[in-house]
Amino acid sequence: GLTVLLVEDHPLNQRVAGELLERLGAHVDAVSSGADAVDAFARKRYDLLFMDCQMPEMDGYETTRRIRELEARMGGRPVPIVALSANALSGDRERGLAAGMDDYLTKPLRQPDLIRVLRQVREVLAGEDCENAFSERLAGAAGGGLASQPGSGSASGDVGAGLGSPVSGEAAIPVLDPAPLAALASPDDPAVLGEFVAQFISDAPGRMARNRHQLESGGGLDLVAAEAHSLKGSSSYMGAARLVSACARLEQAARSPGAEPSAVAGLLGEVESEFNAARQALEAYLANPGSPS
Repeated sequence: GLTVLLVEDHPLNQRVAGELLERLGAHVDAVSSGADAVDAFARKRYDLLFMDCQMPEMDGYETTRRIRELEARMGGRPVPIVALSANALSGDRERGLAAGMDDYLTKPLRQPDLIRVLRQVREVLAGEDCENAFSERLAGAAGGGLASQPGSGSASGDVGAGLGSPVSGEAAIPVLDPAPLAALASPDDPAVLGEFVAQFISDAPGRMARNRHQLESGGGLDLVAAEAHSLKGSSSYMGAARLVSACARLEQAARSPGAEPSAVAGLLGEVESEFNAARQALEAYLANPGSPS
């Protein structure tokens, strides 16, 4: 199988992505920071890198630039680098290309997308150069970005639809879309889905509490936006559609110039409410996976 370096700072997202890749026969090394990724790349030759875009201290774009610089000094064939993001914004394509990335996938990762990427990398190793193997994907549609291309995006049910703006008709969005959960289930390890859900339910309250403390203490909103982005990504793997939408609105508000902490606090309240609804729905789903959501 292919040797893959997975760079992902969120523990649950890292575990889920690693599990999906290993099911497809990849050998996965996982690290949690850009600095660790550069160190790992310097020590070992990989066939493929999956790079989380939003990481603290050194984001995925800067990490990719440093790896490309290291690669140029080391020589040899360029290693394909695939960006991972909970965003689906056209500007991310240009930013990824400028940093030296070859492809772009939005979370939650889907098996067909991973199969396509792994197949393209095998073509690279079989003799095609990286640029040709990924050229169709990189070209994009006229006026569009990587995130707009077929095979990219969120799981069925459009869990991540409208992430960049407030969602109209919120009631039409389900609390839980079971499709991402079904994709995570493994016949070889029936307990793994429950473990993923338990990790999500354990992790999310701490992220919301840090945001609440940040707002109440008058701290900056950058941390609020980062935690909302991280929770948005893990929520998408859980199929928590309304929670994904609430996190997106919180992240967007916290990143807006001149954002009022009081308004952001109200959106955090929505996130907390949607998390409670998602937790109940996830527990009900695990108790009876075949029931309608």
